[in-house]
Amino acid sequence: METLRTTFLVLAAASVLASDASAQARARIVADITENGSAAPGRFVVHGPGGEEVGRGTCGSTVQVAPGTYDVVVYLEGAIDRPEKWTRGLQVSAGATARTTAAFQTGSVELRVTAGGRRAAATVIVHRAGEDAEAATLGAGVPGVLSAGTYDFQVRYRAQEQWLRSEELGTGARRELLVSF
Repeated sequence: METLRTTFLVLAAASVLASDASAQARARIVADITENGSAAPGRFVVHGPGGEEVGRGTCGSTVQVAPGTYDVVVYLEGAIDRPEKWTRGLQVSAGATARTTAAFQTGSVELRVTAGGRRAAATVIVHRAGEDAEAATLGAGVPGVLSAGTYDFQVRYRAQEQWLRSEELGTGARRELLVSF
């Protein structure tokens, strides 16, 4: 009976030591995010050396990984142009926590569209200034949060189209632009 009890205690101690060693062999990554200097909601994805996804979480949460070097991409929630920021080569050691912070600068824009002097429902296609690719789409009269920068707005109403070119959106700015058809 004493031998059985001793064997059980030895196995239990070995199990605790093994799990403690396993926990020490892991590392943690935390990503934080700010928008215009204040904490903001977002998510992040951790990529291993070959580019493969090894973990994901919401900003402020912890992702456990093996010790090593990782690339982390952070996405700001709520901005219609889907901005992202990368931290490349983030190193984390066994038992340690590595943190990265992504700082985003945004502003708000709303396009008011009228036709014949009355409010009109139109589609607004947002382009970064000088680029053909669409950055975002929003409806007329609907405010949208965008990364601070310069934009071209393509406004479509029925079979008509107008462009607002090189409109600057500063950090924390709230712009209202008017378009009449």
